[in-house]
Amino acid sequence: MDHEYVELNDLNPFEDTHEISPTDHEDDFESAGPKKNKRPLRKRLTLTGSILGGFLLFLLFLLFLKNKETGLNTADTTVNQKKQNYQLSPADSVSYSFDEKSIIETIQNERANNDRTSWRLDTANNYTSNLNYWRNDYNKPKERHYFFNITHILKVDANNAIRNLTVINGQYPGPLLEANSGDTIFLHVFNQMEDEPVSFHLHGLFYPNNTFDDGASSINICPIPPGGTYTYRIPVGENEYGTYWYHSHWSTQYADGVYGPVILHSPKEDANLTAYDADRIYVVNDYYYEDADTLLNKYLIPDNENSEPTPDAGLISGTYSQASNYLTLADNGTAYKTATYYDPKLTYRIRVANVGFFLPFKFSIDEHTLSLVEVEGTLIEPFETSYVDVSVGERYSFFVNRTVEREAYWIHARFNTFCLASSNSDFSSDVMAIVSYNKTYSVPESKETWRYDGGTPKCLDFPQSDLRTLNAQVPMNKNGSNRPDSYVELDVTFFNGAYQMTYGYFNEYTWKPMPNSSTMHELLFNENFKNDAYKSNQQTFTNNQYLLNFDTRGMIVDLLINNFDDGSHPFHLHGYKFWVLANSESGSFYPSFYESHPERLDLTNPIIRDTVSVAPFGFAVLRVIIDNPGIFPFHCHIGWHIEAGLLLTFNALQSEWSRQKYSNEWANMCGYDFADPYLVATEIN
Repeated sequence: MDHEYVELNDLNPFEDTHEISPTDHEDDFESAGPKKNKRPLRKRLTLTGSILGGFLLFLLFLLFLKNKETGLNTADTTVNQKKQNYQLSPADSVSYSFDEKSIIETIQNERANNDRTSWRLDTANNYTSNLNYWRNDYNKPKERHYFFNITHILKVDANNAIRNLTVINGQYPGPLLEANSGDTIFLHVFNQMEDEPVSFHLHGLFYPNNTFDDGASSINICPIPPGGTYTYRIPVGENEYGTYWYHSHWSTQYADGVYGPVILHSPKEDANLTAYDADRIYVVNDYYYEDADTLLNKYLIPDNENSEPTPDAGLISGTYSQASNYLTLADNGTAYKTATYYDPKLTYRIRVANVGFFLPFKFSIDEHTLSLVEVEGTLIEPFETSYVDVSVGERYSFFVNRTVEREAYWIHARFNTFCLASSNSDFSSDVMAIVSYNKTYSVPESKETWRYDGGTPKCLDFPQSDLRTLNAQVPMNKNGSNRPDSYVELDVTFFNGAYQMTYGYFNEYTWKPMPNSSTMHELLFNENFKNDAYKSNQQTFTNNQYLLNFDTRGMIVDLLINNFDDGSHPFHLHGYKFWVLANSESGSFYPSFYESHPERLDLTNPIIRDTVSVAPFGFAVLRVIIDNPGIFPFHCHIGWHIEAGLLLTFNALQSEWSRQKYSNEWANMCGYDFADPYLVATEIN
C-alpha cells in the first residue's frame, strides 16, 4: 500500500501546482505522551514571541529543509519506503512518534491571536474536491495521513461577544478529509490543550476490523490527554463511499469548533451516478456565543427538562451568512463579501451535512431544484425536490439544476425554531450564503420558487418514504417470516419535574461516562465487568453502561424506538447502517403487526442510513444486520442529550472483536486522571 501525506491548509490540498511555503505547514508534532511543561499556552506564546525575532528565519529555513527532506512539503507525495516502512495487516494497529514541538504551529497561534481573519478556514476552496486527483487513484489503495493540532484560541466578534474556540490547526472550522474506498486513513492528533482531553470520531464510517479507533470516548476508546498524541487508523471498506463528517466525541467539545467534513470517493458509486464534474460540501451548524461546557452546566440542573440552550447564530461552512451574528461580520460592521463560485458549464454535486448541536434545518437554493442521489453513504433512486430537511448528524448529496438563469442566488439553511424552548433575539434562523455563476461577488435578489412554511411544529425529518435505496432489498429471515431474529423495544424518556436532573433514558437506563476507562477496555481487562456484561443475556446494565449483546454473525435485529418525549430525537448508530422499516409521527407498533399488519412496515427497499430522527410521541422500526464486530454507541445526536445520558451500546460479535489486535497506545490511554491529566496510566502489555 502506498503512503500519502496530506497537507491541510486553506488552499486545495491536492492542487499539484500549488507550492507550499514553510508558513503553510501545520503537521510538525512533538513526541507522544503527556506534557511536562504546565505553563499556560498564552504565557508560552509570549515567551516564544520574545525569542523569535533573532532566530525565526533561521528556524524556518531549517524546518523547511527538514520537511523537504522527508517529503512533506508538497501535498501529493509518496513517502520513501526506506524512511516510513509500515506494512499493516487489517487487524494491526500503529504507533507513530513525532519529532519535536511545532514552531510553525506556534507561529500560527500567534498570528491567530493578532490577525482578525487568519483563524477562519477558507472553506470556499478547502471544501471543494479535486475529482480528477481521486479518480486517478481509483483501485490503488493508499494510506492517507492527516495531521491535527488541537488548540484553544480566543476571539472577539463584531458585537463584542467573547468566547473561546477550540480549533484544528489554528483554524475554524476543521479541514476537509478525503479518501477512496479501500484506503486507510491515518489521523495523527496532537492535543496541545492544557485543560481538556480530545477524541475524534468519523461519523458514519464502519471501522472494519478496528473498532478500537472509532473514537467514542468512554465507550470504545479513552480520549487523548492534554499534551498527548495518538494516531487513529481508519480502514475504509471497499463498499464505503459518500458523505460523512468528523467531530470530537469528548463531552460538548465539537460545539466549540472541533468538526469538519469527510468525503469518500469510489468507482462503484460513480458507476451508479450521472456523470458530474465538480463536488462541493457545505457543513451547517447552529452556534453559541458561550462555551458549550458553560451552557451544559446550566442545562443539567434539576427541574429543567426540555430546556435545551437556544443558539445565538447559524453558520454555513463556518463563514457564509449575511445575518449580523457572531463570526459573520468584519470589524467595521459590514458583511464579509464571501460567496461560492460555480462554473455554469459544469455539473455540480452538492453535499450538505448538519454538524450542529441541536436544531434541524431546511436547505434550499433559490431557483434551483435538488435531485437527491445519496443519503449518508447510500445511493438512492433520484428524487426531485426544492429543499431537504436535515437533522443533526444527517447528510445528503444532490445534483443542482437552475430553473432560471441569473448571475447569483441565495442559499438558505432555515433552522426550525419550533424546536426551541425559548426565543433568542440574536438568532437569525434563516442563515444565508451566496452562490455566483460569474466569478464575481454580488448580492442576489430573493427569488424563491417555493413557499417556506416556517418549519414543522414537531421538528420532523425529511419524509423517509420518499427515499428509496437503489438496487437493494430488505434482508429477511431465512424462515420466510417478516420477523427479525431479535426484537428490542427501546422507550425514550426524560424525567419530568419533581426537581429531577435532566437525564435521558432508554427504558429505565441512563448512560454516564466511565471515569478514566471505556466499556471496551473494561470488557477486555476487567474480569468482573466482563462476567457481568458478556453473558447469554441480550441486555445488560453494568457501571451505568446499558449494553445490547449480539454475538451471532448475520443476526437480523429490529429496534423499536418509542419516543415518549415531546421533542424529536435524531438517533445515530456507530459502525452500522440500518434499514428504516417504519418512521411514524403517531401511533404504536406491536410485534404482532409483523403478521397482522405488514403494510405498516416497508419491507421492499426503504432507505438505509446511520442517522434518523424520531418524531415526538412517534416511533420508528430500524433493522440492523449484525456483521461488524465491535463496541458501538447508539445515541441521540443532539449534543445536550448525549451528555444527558440518552445513549446505549451495541456489543456486536464480542467473540470476534475480542480476538482482534489493539495497540499499546490504545490500551494505555485509559487510566489517565483527568483531574490531574499529567498522571500516566499503568502500562498494559
